[in-house]
Amino acid sequence: MTAVLLTHKWNRRSVCGTLADRWGTAPEHPIENPNRIYEYPDMTPENEKLVEVAMGYFELGMLDEAVIELRPLAGHERLSVLSLWSAALRLSHRWPEMVSLSRKMIELYPAEAECWVNLADATRNFVSVHAGLELLETARRHFPGDDHILFQIGCYCSQLGRLDEARMAVRAAVSSNRVWAKIALQDRDLTPLWPELKARNSR
Repeated sequence: MTAVLLTHKWNRRSVCGTLADRWGTAPEHPIENPNRIYEYPDMTPENEKLVEVAMGYFELGMLDEAVIELRPLAGHERLSVLSLWSAALRLSHRWPEMVSLSRKMIELYPAEAECWVNLADATRNFVSVHAGLELLETARRHFPGDDHILFQIGCYCSQLGRLDEARMAVRAAVSSNRVWAKIALQDRDLTPLWPELKARNSR
C-alpha cells in the first residue's frame, strides 16, 4: 500500500470523515475501543496553528519536534491530536511510525491504557503477534480491569492458538462491557471461537 501523508488542512470533523474524504474509505476496525472518539477538540486559532506546524514535522518523520510543538496544548488536547495521528498511521499500515508514536504516547501519558493498546497493535503488525501479546500482558498488570486490553488479549491468544486463554479474556471483557459481545462476532481474530460465541449470544 502506498504511504499516505496526513493533510495539513485539518478540521474539527471526526477522523473517520477526514480520512474518508482523503482516501475514499473510513478506518473500519472492529476491535477499536467503542468509547474512543476520533475528533479534534475545539481549539483557539493559535492552537490550530500549533497543530498545523506540528503535523508538518510529523509528516517529515520528526516525531520529537512535532511533540515539542504541541507542548502548549492542554493534556487532553495533545492526546487527542496524537491519537488521531496514530489512527491515520494504522489505516495506512505505517507500522514502524506507529510504533514510534505509540511509545512516545506511553511516555507522555503512562496512565492511558489506550496508548498501550496502540503500541501492542503496531508491534503485532510490525514484529509479531507474540511480541504484541507480551505488551498487552504488561499493560494488564498496570490496568487489570481495562476491558479493551482484556479483549485484545483474547484476540491475540486466539491467533496464537491459545484458545482457553482467549475464551477467558474475552469473557472477562464482555462481563465488564457487553458491547464486546457484538464486536467479538465481527473480529476475525476470534474466528476459532465464533461458533461458541454465537451460541452464547443466542441464549
